[in-house]
Amino acid sequence: MTDLPSDLTSLSTGARSLFSGAPDRRWSALNTTSSEMARSWERLGAGEIPSFLRTQMDEALAGVQRAVRSRDSVDLCRVAIRVGLAAADLELRYRPTAEVDRGRLGLQARQVQVNAAAGDAGAVLGDASTLETLWNRMRHAASPTDAEAIQASLADLRASAEAGDLGTAGEQAAMLVELSGG
Repeated sequence: MTDLPSDLTSLSTGARSLFSGAPDRRWSALNTTSSEMARSWERLGAGEIPSFLRTQMDEALAGVQRAVRSRDSVDLCRVAIRVGLAAADLELRYRPTAEVDRGRLGLQARQVQVNAAAGDAGAVLGDASTLETLWNRMRHAASPTDAEAIQASLADLRASAEAGDLGTAGEQAAMLVELSGG
């Protein structure tokens, strides 16, 4: 595998920054990040990118720009996750699947946070299933210590989601974000 292009790294980092910064509503800084991401994509997208991945990123970044313009922090969190997932798909060209899936685990855990905050119990249950599927696909690459912590957090998230305890589900999701490094 080769090194990630710096513009792809900028897209991933920018997505995390948007998600983390959206609740603070510092729109000038969020607009700057959004613009930097658009420039990174313009440079990266000038190369060979499969059309479906190009469309995925184009749509996600357009959503970021709309959310920043409309100053919608909840939507900004959602579309920042979409940018992160699109970047993860592009990273598969450069990194092993298990590494990319670890990042996806963090992104999907952020989606749990968004859905829990919105009070969407059904979406949180669906997110728990997605997280479990990702974990099953990547657990072989985790250290025993990480595996134990992630497995316990996923079990607690599942139990919270099934009980409709969205507050605890959101807390478990935050723990998974931290455990995933994302």
